[in-house]
Amino acid sequence: MRVSITFSLLLAVVFAAEPSYKVGVGISDITGPAFDVNMMGYASFTQNTLGIHLRLFSRAFITCNLNDTTVCNVFVSADFGMASTVIKSEVVKKLQAEYDGLYNDKNVAISGTHTHSGPGGYIQYSLYTITAGGFKRASFDAIVEGIFQSIKNAHNNLQDGNISYNKGDLTGVSVNRSPTAYLNNPKEERDRYSDNVDKEMTILKFEDTNGVGLGVICWFAVHPVSMENTNKLISSDNKGYASYLFEKEMNPGSMMGQGSFVAAFPTSNHGDTTPHVNGTICIDTGELCDEETSTCNGQAANCIGQGPGNDMFENTKMIGQRLYSKAKELYSAAGTQLSGPVSFVHQYVNMSNVNVTKGDDTFTTCTPALGYSFAAGTTDGPGIAGFTQGMTEGTSFFDALIRSLFNDFEETQKCQEPKPVLLPAGDYINTTDIAPALELLVNTYAPPPMVPDIVATQLLQIGQFIIIPVPGEFTTMAGRRLMEMVKQEVMDNGISDAVTMITGLSNTYTNYVTTIEEYKIQRYEGASTLYGQYTLDAYLQQYTMLADYMIQGIEVESGPEPTIKNLPLNLDFETDVAPPGKTFGSINKKPDPKYRQGSLIEAFFWSTNPNRGSTISLGTAFLSVEKWDGNNWIDFATDADWDTQITWKKESEYTHATVQWMVPLDAELGLYRLVHNGFYKTSLFAPVRSFKGASEGFEIVSKDYVRPRKAK
Repeated sequence: MRVSITFSLLLAVVFAAEPSYKVGVGISDITGPAFDVNMMGYASFTQNTLGIHLRLFSRAFITCNLNDTTVCNVFVSADFGMASTVIKSEVVKKLQAEYDGLYNDKNVAISGTHTHSGPGGYIQYSLYTITAGGFKRASFDAIVEGIFQSIKNAHNNLQDGNISYNKGDLTGVSVNRSPTAYLNNPKEERDRYSDNVDKEMTILKFEDTNGVGLGVICWFAVHPVSMENTNKLISSDNKGYASYLFEKEMNPGSMMGQGSFVAAFPTSNHGDTTPHVNGTICIDTGELCDEETSTCNGQAANCIGQGPGNDMFENTKMIGQRLYSKAKELYSAAGTQLSGPVSFVHQYVNMSNVNVTKGDDTFTTCTPALGYSFAAGTTDGPGIAGFTQGMTEGTSFFDALIRSLFNDFEETQKCQEPKPVLLPAGDYINTTDIAPALELLVNTYAPPPMVPDIVATQLLQIGQFIIIPVPGEFTTMAGRRLMEMVKQEVMDNGISDAVTMITGLSNTYTNYVTTIEEYKIQRYEGASTLYGQYTLDAYLQQYTMLADYMIQGIEVESGPEPTIKNLPLNLDFETDVAPPGKTFGSINKKPDPKYRQGSLIEAFFWSTNPNRGSTISLGTAFLSVEKWDGNNWIDFATDADWDTQITWKKESEYTHATVQWMVPLDAELGLYRLVHNGFYKTSLFAPVRSFKGASEGFEIVSKDYVRPRKAK
């Protein structure tokens, strides 16, 4: 046996590949407050967290020049709605303190996968925290700490390695939810593409010098909205499930989030895409929705995207499975090796005042504003009654109201044409003419500015591969134009085999970016393009300049620094109370002694508010399924697994948790138990302590088990 091992090691040394880079991958939990916090994404006041179906994770990838590890870039894909200026600022502060400036604004890119089922309230701009009732420090702290830890884990794993890329088409995962807007793009441009959404998946494969896989980044353009706006369980949605499947396969025997292999599924130019591939149906009549307005008899609420499954859980599973299967296929095939320098470039831009040159003409972007169709929502999550997509004219009532509230409405409206402005999100409210109570309400829940004007733009280079982190959601054609222009600029600077990949929702969030032709149609995406019809042109100009400077090694000015507001403290005034004669973690409803494979097992525990110590609880499973191995109870599944759910409910002063496990059909037979972990504080100044409760053991028997009949 010793000879065999020695010979295998010798072969590995002989056939080890020459390294091209220093590479490191890392993962960390970012789940955050799981109870009664508004979710980020659908902007629904009633969508508050009640529990966990899939935990949320941050996945970090570090690449450094092989012989100069002071030149690195960091790419993070995190399971949350979107990155924000204040999130990145706080993460960079922690990194600079830990690594003496090695990682900074310029070489760190943080992107969100765009799940709509994670805790919200973590962005400093008020438009994105209104439904959450303001900034939520518990959400913010969990995200910042988790992202920082994932980067730290990646740094600690830095080693000699190689990176390759691969591409391939994937169907059955996305369709265009605004096809009428897409059709307004020039025909000669549309004719260059086979579809109105991008169906090409691009992956980066990270390996050590022995060819052992370390991780993978898998870009694909689809909205993670398989989980609907009625869902109240934390979920990483279809892209998170794809990561789950990939990491479970590559990390056998490891609990989710604890394995060494890391698989990220960031978004790309997904702005007008949807995973509801069966089309849009009027739920009241079963007929097709009106194509231009996405309404049913004039009502947007009844026009809902369908499929491919029978409910949102099945939809999520099916889309995630398809994403994973294609990614694994590309990962297993031979790719193209990356070679060349690691580099990066970054600049802040005031997007509300960019001069855009087009031929002999110059245009200017606008103070940010949202149009009427923004309020209509989409077929993935309809908005407010009375609004529809495609509104190119306002209404007299709202126009008069907005004019009376905002100082610079007329100027903003003129710049934003043909968008009818519903919310001048960058203008200051005229508080002199409104009632004091309304002024207090506005300044409390929607203080100006509601959205950013200072925006981060950035490029990361790994040899011939250029990552384009963008501060918003680019539509299919908008993303195509950006990737092509950056690619051409890089090729013009001598990298003939350049590959470009857009990454949305990075560093700063600024809603959507459409082409100028799509903007004129004023679907949801056009109405949500903040800086007017020349927004995309401004980005094309900016990123082309960045590409030129990066490849030539020219220093770029940092640009106007964004203002970071003082953040509220994370104060904890709540205490926990257990019922008389009970302790936290004690069981209230026991499982049965025996279950078949494929059964649903449920237990109730006396519990506490899971939001307590959102950073303390990172990586701690509130729910575990443990299996008896003959000597010890060992982890079998946690609340990060697909087959588990945990929900909380507070009645009077007591809280209880319901834990569920859907036993897999192929689960190993044997003795199991359900475990509930949590944290509590019994008085205002008492320390936070942990608790653990467990059910009695129960037996899992074959799905074909037949209970013996009782003797008469």
